[in-house]
Amino acid sequence: MQTMTTTVESNGPDAIIRFAAFIEQAKRLSGPAEKLEYREDSAAETSIAAFSEFLTRARPLVIEEVRNTLREHRGALNSISRWLLPPPCDILGAAGLNRDEVRYTRLIAWLLWPQGNPDLALRIQRAWLTKLGCVTVAENLTDAAEPKTEVATDDGRADLVMHFAHPEFVVIVEAKIDTEEHATPNTAWQTAGYPAAVRRKLRLPEDHPGIMVFLTPDGREPHGSDVVVTTFEQVISTVSEAVCPHDLNPEMRWAYSAVITHLLTHATPGGADKVEAIRRYARCAQDEMTEELLVRDLPLLGPLSRMLRNTGGI
Repeated sequence: MQTMTTTVESNGPDAIIRFAAFIEQAKRLSGPAEKLEYREDSAAETSIAAFSEFLTRARPLVIEEVRNTLREHRGALNSISRWLLPPPCDILGAAGLNRDEVRYTRLIAWLLWPQGNPDLALRIQRAWLTKLGCVTVAENLTDAAEPKTEVATDDGRADLVMHFAHPEFVVIVEAKIDTEEHATPNTAWQTAGYPAAVRRKLRLPEDHPGIMVFLTPDGREPHGSDVVVTTFEQVISTVSEAVCPHDLNPEMRWAYSAVITHLLTHATPGGADKVEAIRRYARCAQDEMTEELLVRDLPLLGPLSRMLRNTGGI
């Protein structure tokens, strides 16, 4: 049996290099069970000791990396965590709405247009247009637009359409959860055919300003060209950052929390585990993320930290 001698002598970048070397040595020790011989000798004991030493020395490095990542993204994490309800309050899930494209699109429309709250709708829509890259439109927007869902055209049904008047601009959204983009009745892909079809429906010129948006849980690529790709997670984070719960009355605040919690749980990567990790983060943040708390919640906070590093968002 080969002896693994790699140890972690200090924290920092060199520790990561030694960790990689340690893993490579571990790979050489693995193989078909019938080819491995058990030997009660000092080599095996040395390998176990080396591994134990590695775990002891690596833990502070891992904890510090998780802590730094969570702190780096604390703005977004704090914004979303203040909206989350406990699991028993997911009444939308209890009603059987899980991963329903049509109903989820209606929920997004409601988030963007809370009826009877034009100022709130304008604030949220400006934030969402900015997130979609339409900064100039957002800055000049004077009136929110009521989103229309399942808009029938001569080439299929667009999931969501927002027709702005000041400035003139149209946003067309195709939403997917578990299904794939498909061809329209005129054989064009949905994200390729809907921009012209919606403009015809609204009696707008072909060059009327606007964007086609592809909304999915995972940010997959559309078939159409010049399409803005976004996710349910980005919509949720945009709303959670644009509005403070204390700005709303208790009824409206609870309704927003219910929608945000449900969509984050059922329409984003990580799902319920990620939502629970954000809840744990909020509790740790209140206690300055001590090493004891981070170690206790590492099975949840570790994956959350890794996702934040890989994607740059919640």
